Amino acid sequence: MLLVLLTLAFFVAIWGIIKPFKGLRRKHFAMIAAGIFVLCLVVTPKPENENTKTASQAAMSPAQRAKEEAERYRDDPKTALEVTDLDWSKGGFGAIMMVDATIKNHAAFPIKDFQLRCVHQGASGTDMDENTRTVYDIVPANGTRRIRDMNMGFMNSQVTSSRCEITGAVKA
Repeated sequence: MLLVLLTLAFFVAIWGIIKPFKGLRRKHFAMIAAGIFVLCLVVTPKPENENTKTASQAAMSPAQRAKEEAERYRDDPKTALEVTDLDWSKGGFGAIMMVDATIKNHAAFPIKDFQLRCVHQGASGTDMDENTRTVYDIVPANGTRRIRDMNMGFMNSQVTSSRCEITGAVKA
C-alpha cells in the first residue's frame, strides 16, 4: 500500500514539473519527485531468489543440508514424492483404469506404502470421478520407482483425462 501511495505521489510531482501549481516552482517538484523515487527504491521488497543464500546456508556442510532436508520431509513424507510420468488407459471394456507411473523421491530416506489418487475429468473438463490405491512398494532415497499396469479400479466410461497425485506415504 505504501508503495502505491509513493508511486501516486511521484506522478503528482512529475505533473507539477510539467505544470507547476500552488505557487511552487518546477525545481521544487523535481526535488520532490527525486526524493519520492529514492523512497520507492528503498521500500520496494527484494525478490526471493533460490540462488541467493544466507551466510548460514552457505556455511552449511552437505551432511548438515541432508539432515535439514530429512527433518523437512520426516513429518510428512508424502511431500517428498512426485508423480513425474503418468500414462493411463482404459481396460476391462472401458470400465477399469490401468496406470503406468514414475514416482520420484526427493528425500534422503526411502519411502514406502504411498497412496496414489487419480481424479478423472469428462470432455467438458469437469471432475467427475476418482480412484485411490495404496502402492505397497518402496521408493529409494533420492530415487525413482516405476509402477506398471496398476489396476486403479472402476472408472466412469465418460472419462477423457485424469491427473494423479500422492496423498499419503510412510517413511521406510
